[in-house]
Amino acid sequence: MVGMRSRTRSLMSWDSLPRIRPGTSTVRISRSMAARRAGLKPSEEISMPQVILKRFETPDEVISFEKGRFEKITLGGVTIGRAVYEPGWKWSTHIGSKSGATLCQVEHVGLVVSGRATAGMEDGTVIEMRAGDLFYIPPGHNSWVVGDEEYIPSISSAPRNTRFDSIGGPKASSRSTQWRSTKL
Repeated sequence: MVGMRSRTRSLMSWDSLPRIRPGTSTVRISRSMAARRAGLKPSEEISMPQVILKRFETPDEVISFEKGRFEKITLGGVTIGRAVYEPGWKWSTHIGSKSGATLCQVEHVGLVVSGRATAGMEDGTVIEMRAGDLFYIPPGHNSWVVGDEEYIPSISSAPRNTRFDSIGGPKASSRSTQWRSTKL
């Protein structure tokens, strides 16, 4: 037991860890035993994955439309969107009417950041989404803002390799979900 403890200490020595230079994405290998064992030469640099930080104040893309906008950011191959819908916005009026559609045929996965909205399903079921709610909405719905406050959801493309094909959310295969709901 004593021998194992001292061996563990030597394997976890600070000298055996690579050093990261501030403000870079590379690691400088020290003259440690671990570096020599790995076949790396002293002062050799290797690439490391970078941490990426972005904010919606400076999105990668903005799509503007009547009574709203959709801001997109892509991080590590995942697209995250934030929509801002003004009071009075309704999908069938402000988006669908441009193509003659009455229902949105895109599924959505997201989090309500602020405000309230409803999703009215083709079968007459209506759900209300409020700040803090995580949601999944299948294709075949209408949606509208409730009240006098902007409705702001954050919508993710999710790890299913979905992509944003339409304003307000990702397009992917549908899944079943339980919701608190009422009929119209």
